Parts: sequence; structure tokens; C-alpha cells
Amino acid sequence: MAGLNRRRLLQGSAGLLAASARTGWAQSKPEKLVLVCENSLAWKRTLIDEVAPAFEKANGIKIEFTMLPVDAWRARLKAELSAGSTGIDIAMLSVQMAGWMGQHLLDHNEVVAKIMARDPAFDWDDFLAGGKVAGTYDGRLVGIPYRLTAQILQYQKALLETAGFAEAPGTFAEFEKAALAVNTPPARYAFGLMGKQGAGTFTNSVPWIFSAG
Repeated sequence: MAGLNRRRLLQGSAGLLAASARTGWAQSKPEKLVLVCENSLAWKRTLIDEVAPAFEKANGIKIEFTMLPVDAWRARLKAELSAGSTGIDIAMLSVQMAGWMGQHLLDHNEVVAKIMARDPAFDWDDFLAGGKVAGTYDGRLVGIPYRLTAQILQYQKALLETAGFAEAPGTFAEFEKAALAVNTPPARYAFGLMGKQGAGTFTNSVPWIFSAG
């Protein structure tokens, strides 16, 4: 999600920087906007080499990038926002961060309305409904989705069949039963889930829970 605060960035260019505001600047148009995000983004070159220069050319405002490893990025946002800092204008956030970040962010329903009024080609209906739901906290849209990922269960059909299961588990109860049947550590662990950095385990398990209602 792209979260925006401080200067009420309401109009703008493309991508994550799609919110700036001439109406809000009046006599105090900023020289730069600070973006804090994680540095493993595959598309960060697009942001730095294409989007930011185009935004600066169109608005006369430079984008200052602060790109950090996952844990440092989250710690920086939590520390500065909790302290009431006004040094961050734009922030990337994951849905599990919405609870503690939401109070520091604009209501993006208002941001989207401003963008659509300025640019008729911006179609909010093009965004998947699930992304909008994930980006909503306490009835407020706290960010605009830039990426959605799908969690897919991959399994070894032959291994399950050998253990007596004709098909992949369809419920958590079936999943637990199948996992216990094939779990023979340290030679084989029944299930693997990414969870090394940040809230990886949470991020990759929540979609399972969410999809189950």
C-alpha cells in the first residue's frame, strides 16, 4: 500500500507517487517529498529512474527516497510516526501494518476521489476488491494497493497418495492430518513457509486464514 501523510498529497503523476497537491501547497509548496519504503522492490528502478523524474519535471518537487531492509523500514516508520514526526510524506506499508499506521495516514477514499476528479482515466474499479478490503482499517482506506500476491499451496501428489490421501487437503483439519502423516523430521518436514525477515510468517499465513473466512 502507498500511504500518504503530512502535506495532503492529493493529485499527481503515475505509480506510487500518484498523489501531489497544488491546491494544498498555496504559499508553501515543498521542495521535496520524502518516500520511505523497503529496498527489495523489483520495481524500485522504475520509481527512481522514471516516475520520480517525471513527477519532478511536472511539479518542480524532488522525491527523496529512503529505501531500507524490511525490518529497518518497519522500525523507522513505527519510530517516526509514533513520535509524531512530520519528516515522512509517503510511505509503503504492508496490510499487517495498517493497524498502527492507519492513524497517521490520510483517508485514501478522499485521495482517490481527488485523483479521479483530476484524471478521468484513473479507474478505481480496475483495482481488485480484495486489495481494497485489505487496505481498509476501521472503515478508512489507509493506502492505495500497488501489488497483490497470491498464496498457493503446492504439494507432492505421489507423497500424499503413498500416505493414503487421494487429493490435496481442502480444510485446515485435513491439512493437519496430511501434514502429520508425512512429517518425518529431520529427513522431511511436512510444510514449509517463508518467514525469515520481518513478519514473513504472518504475511504468508494470513491469506490462508482470510480465505477461510
